[in-house]
Parts: sequence; C-alpha cells; structure tokens
Amino acid sequence: MMFIVEVVYALAAFTLLSSFYILLQPFIKAMISGIVTQSVLIGLISLVMAFYLNSIDFVYLGILVIVLRGFLVSYLLQRQILKHRELIRETTYGIPSTILAAIVMAITGSFIVYFYVFSSLQINVVIGSNGILLFAFMTMFLGIFIILSRKNTMTQIIGYVNEENSMVLISIFLIPVPFIVEITVFLDVITLVLIASVVAKEKLQHIALQELRG
Repeated sequence: MMFIVEVVYALAAFTLLSSFYILLQPFIKAMISGIVTQSVLIGLISLVMAFYLNSIDFVYLGILVIVLRGFLVSYLLQRQILKHRELIRETTYGIPSTILAAIVMAITGSFIVYFYVFSSLQINVVIGSNGILLFAFMTMFLGIFIILSRKNTMTQIIGYVNEENSMVLISIFLIPVPFIVEITVFLDVITLVLIASVVAKEKLQHIALQELRG
C-alpha cells in the first residue's frame, strides 16, 4: 500500500508542476494542453484512490474529471481559438519575475490556509498525511495568480479551470464519498460552457480596474 501512497504523491506533484507550465505559457493552445494534462492527472489520482479505498465512487469521479473537465472543456476552448485568431498568443511578463511572484503567492497563501485554517479543524486525509493538501493549495493559488496576472479572457478561463481542479483535488483527499464533487464538476462544466461561448465572444481582454470606471 505504501507504493500506492507514493504514486498519489507523485501524481499530486505533477499536478502542481502542470500549473507552473500553464502559468508560463504565452500560447493559449499550450495552456489548454496543460489543463487537459492536469485534469487527466487528477482523474488518475481519483482512480488510484478507488483502488486504494475499494470505492466505485472514485471511479465515477475520475472518469467525469477526465472526460468532462479535461476533453470537453478543451474542445470548447479550442473552438474559441478557431473563431478568434488573435487568441493564439498573449504577451506575458518576464519569466523570472512571474515565477518568483507566483511562488511567493502560492507558498504564502498555502501556509496561511494550511497552518492557520485547516490545522484548527482537526481534519484527516483519506490517504497519506495532511501535508499532501499543500499540493492542492499551491495549485489553487497558482490558478488565482493566472487569473490576476493575465488580461485575456481565455487565459482567465483557463486559470479558473486550474483553480477548480485544485478544489476537486482537495475534495478527493478529504471526502470519502465524493458524490457532491461529481455534481460540482458537472455544474462547473456548464458554467465554463457559458463563459467560453458567451463571455469570450463579447470581450477578449480585461484591463485591471477597467470595469470600475464610470
């Protein structure tokens, strides 16, 4: 069983690395590929958990994450790129400064959430130790950083998917019977369909504080 725990830790680590890959990509198509990879990794974690806990619910969740959040969302985002050729690439800031700012935000936010919020709740994860949650927390804050640091609507949607993936990952480690997570994934896909098909058509870029002007 220790081997299974190590596999879950490795998949969680690769999930975090996929967030860094998405963050540093200037090409939106590559960011979408990163989201697909990340979703597949989370789906694999759920499938491994199904074997570890002998739970069919995690099998359903893993399939839902891979098919709906991975390939369906990818298809919807790819369609937007075909309609708007200007969405192929977005200008990004310097890589060193981006990595530094992202790491600082991810570590600081994860430290506050893990040590000051979750530590007081007396939680126990279903596999490994509570430290495995740090992978999910850092993934979540990197998704938030993507939303804040990008102006393109498509890249912000991708950041939103990244953040929601981290929520699913947290739920996998904390909730024994993830039926509520399955519903959440389905509703998230509906939301992303609306965002990708409506919002992206209306406005392709958002500048900071622009929406607050009279």
